[in-house]
Amino acid sequence: MRKTIADLTHGVYDYSGHANLADRRARRYHPFSFDFDSTPLSLNAPDEHWDEQVKHLHLENRAREIKRLEQEYGWPFAISVLSDWRVLVDDAGAEFLALGEIRNRSVHFNPETYQSLREDAVVALQRLNAIIAKQFGYFGFQPWFIEDTPSAQFVKRAYENDPFVRVYIIPRSGFVGLLYGMEISREGYWYHLDYADYGDEELSDAEFAKGFGNETPRKSSPVR
Repeated sequence: MRKTIADLTHGVYDYSGHANLADRRARRYHPFSFDFDSTPLSLNAPDEHWDEQVKHLHLENRAREIKRLEQEYGWPFAISVLSDWRVLVDDAGAEFLALGEIRNRSVHFNPETYQSLREDAVVALQRLNAIIAKQFGYFGFQPWFIEDTPSAQFVKRAYENDPFVRVYIIPRSGFVGLLYGMEISREGYWYHLDYADYGDEELSDAEFAKGFGNETPRKSSPVR
């Protein structure tokens, strides 16, 4: 019996059943869940036109946020392990170590540290943003994404069992073919629409990239 995503309870999100799909060789994982950190907004200086009470509250919140950042980040040994395991992409480990230097300088008593707390906190946040962009960004140049697919990212077939990709990328992805679409629910969540069966065609990553956006719609209706 031919098994398709229409036979799976959760369709393109039924990860345990994807390995047995008849058309899996024509599908790739497409990440679609995003988290945005608003922390940088809390570190901006208050605008001059703000009410004095609002300014005061903002400065208090900023001071607390800087203190939290000072105390939270660091761990060089873990960075070396993750680098050795090839979990971290190029340059991400160096950003972590640079962030660790700022953290260590901030938490160990040194009178000179108090002269640069604000500057160190801002730099630490910039380092953290760089790490997130390099390691977790969906629109960067991470090695697990297929090249030349503008406006979307798809996981390369060879990386589907990579530990980092398996834990952090695939659970936030839909297993789709070239003709997938996306729709927003009443609750405001995005989800995939896709056709149930793409046949027996086997697409390489390069062929998938070439076909992305160039396919013509099929007559059958997509599965929700």
